[in-house]
Amino acid sequence: MKKIFLLFLVCNCVLTFLSLPAAGVPLEVYSIDGPQDPLLLNGHVHELGEFVFPPDEEIISAWDLTYQTACFDGSDDPMIPNVVVSMINLTGIDWYDVHYVSDLDIPNNSHPANPVPGALISNFDGWIGNAGLADHEEAFKIDSIGINTPLVFESLIFDNIFQAGETWNFIIQDYTLPLAGSPTPFDSVGIASLSTGYPPSTGSIVAVIPEPATIGLLALGCLVLVRSRK
Repeated sequence: MKKIFLLFLVCNCVLTFLSLPAAGVPLEVYSIDGPQDPLLLNGHVHELGEFVFPPDEEIISAWDLTYQTACFDGSDDPMIPNVVVSMINLTGIDWYDVHYVSDLDIPNNSHPANPVPGALISNFDGWIGNAGLADHEEAFKIDSIGINTPLVFESLIFDNIFQAGETWNFIIQDYTLPLAGSPTPFDSVGIASLSTGYPPSTGSIVAVIPEPATIGLLALGCLVLVRSRK
């Protein structure tokens, strides 16, 4: 009886997830591997951000300086302080494969043909860009696995899943910006050349949630298990 009840709870959670509203700012991206860990991020993702984002994609963030490193391969310049970003998941959704994308060229609202030089980082795994455009920017997966381990804190379970209500702290290594700018204005929709809004973002957070078909299969599997236990 207890097993049937537990299975029912799992299925109920999955079916509840199916009823959540669809995330509001989808992107199609491609990735190119670089000096550290593989990116393997291609196709449909969502962007998380502040202020202009819908509730199901909303985060809040803050930052501070740190000398804690993300990579132990010699890429960290000891003369440049690193940045630790703290962000809270307000979306009500658990996000997988969370990535930070640095906007190397920030759109210039006054002179669109002359973008402002953007952020430089040293712990990038490779490059992520908008599908169909040659606009890829330095990026890394926010995790604690491999050579580049920027994720240094999770407030709930340390499982590399950005859970609803959870706070993450992660390191942007050797963050420098030729012109004054913060590493955490995640308040423009789109990455790199598609970024819109003012002030423009100096970085983006992109992530993946399970596709509805995958969740549906999980729900069906749960129901079959419950029936087989009766």
